[in-house]
Amino acid sequence: MGITTNMEIEATTILMALRRCQDLNLHDIIPKIDSPSLRKISTDEWKIPWQLAVHIEEIRLLIRQSQVTIKHAFREANQLADKLANVMLDQ
Repeated sequence: MGITTNMEIEATTILMALRRCQDLNLHDIIPKIDSPSLRKISTDEWKIPWQLAVHIEEIRLLIRQSQVTIKHAFREANQLADKLANVMLDQ
């Protein structure tokens, strides 16, 4: 897949989760992510880095279609997700 950064892994994970929620016809969900930067990029507050453009555009579309609200989760509360992201980077 060519994923090289934590932000790319988090964007991919968010996209996969939103696709799954759409498949299950779930709406009004509130995913929590520990990357303030990715939250701001996903919600149109910041410009998209070119390497994330395809994922972020689909994330933004799914957010609009499913009435999703992305919230920030402090990194300390999300240690398992960070550990899994680091394992993915190491492989």
